[in-house]
Amino acid sequence: MRGWVGRMPALDNGEFLWGLVAVAQGLDRVREHKGCGQSIQGLDLARANTSAHAQPSLSSDCARILALLQSYRNYVEWLKHTAVAAFYIGQGSIASIVSINDPQGDPLANGTITPRGGGVLDDPYEGELMAAWLYLSGLLPDGAKGEDDIWVLKRPLLKSRIYSGNGTEC
Repeated sequence: MRGWVGRMPALDNGEFLWGLVAVAQGLDRVREHKGCGQSIQGLDLARANTSAHAQPSLSSDCARILALLQSYRNYVEWLKHTAVAAFYIGQGSIASIVSINDPQGDPLANGTITPRGGGVLDDPYEGELMAAWLYLSGLLPDGAKGEDDIWVLKRPLLKSRIYSGNGTEC
């Protein structure tokens, strides 16, 4: 996409992050439905990745489901850290767009990703997905103060509307 090379939007990535969480939850439901163990916590995934012949107590379907579920969970956990490093500016501010200065570099390293153009993601709509992700990560460097500030910055943009159900409000 022309114009987006080396750039990354918080808005779309917030939507993407929650989509990954939904997939992981769906996989967990499949795991439960197929009877692949009570919980992935504490399961020896190295054993789960072996063939069904080597481990007759774990079907090959369950092994694949558990391995995929663990991959999603690991990735989501990693993205908690990278989203904070990439998009959180501090004092409740979230960069709306960041520059990727080194696409091959570690996203957690200083200077790999930097805010671009001074824009702040402060909309009370789709931007809430990234705000909620950062808030719920519990990893903001300024702790609870930053978590509260995310919502304080959005407050002036909220508009009260009375919904009547006839569809004319939009």
